[in-house]
Amino acid sequence: MDEPNIGRDERREALRGLARINRASRVAQRIWQSITIDSDVRQLTMLDVASGGGDVAIALAQLVRRDNVRLDIVLLDRDADGLALAAAEAQRAGIVIRTIVADALAQPWPDGPFDLVTCSLFLHHLTKEQTIALLKRMAEAAQGLVIISDLRRSIMGWLLARVGTRILSRSPIVHHDGPISVRAAWTVYELKKMAVAAGMENAGVRRCWPWRMMLTWQRDDKGQ
Repeated sequence: MDEPNIGRDERREALRGLARINRASRVAQRIWQSITIDSDVRQLTMLDVASGGGDVAIALAQLVRRDNVRLDIVLLDRDADGLALAAAEAQRAGIVIRTIVADALAQPWPDGPFDLVTCSLFLHHLTKEQTIALLKRMAEAAQGLVIISDLRRSIMGWLLARVGTRILSRSPIVHHDGPISVRAAWTVYELKKMAVAAGMENAGVRRCWPWRMMLTWQRDDKGQ
């Protein structure tokens, strides 16, 4: 997915394949289940970092709409074509989003803070130092909650990626990247240690089906 010589059609097919995999993994549902809000709240702001095709954020907006909550979404990614695909999908779904083309590690983020800052399937692309830096930026941007969903390194996860990517996507890019991404992913223990190094001592990291993990961090009343 990161190779510059990949054509637009191939990249879009890969993004659609990832969207199907995220739906099968119920990522948006797990994020919504992790959010606790007051019953009188009817609007939340959200920044989705390294959003790709924006499928998780759009699916989450559709879920919260069923509970009469409006989600104001900002998608940030360095891939302008992926953001254009997200904008088209959001329009079809009747979801209003704002897109920003920027490198999540190297360029400024939009002014916050945001009620919710999320990131899906990105950490396994990063080094330890880059992951800690990203976690710090997400914590700084969040006035409420940080939620990260990513792959979890394991033999079973690798085997599932080998099979599942071929069932859920026709994209050879997804077939190639899936198993490699699992091998490059972090463990629960490693992600927890990096969260502590980023100043997110109260972060929770739990295993999720299918061989994924989810980090949640809530800013407390003292500003942590």
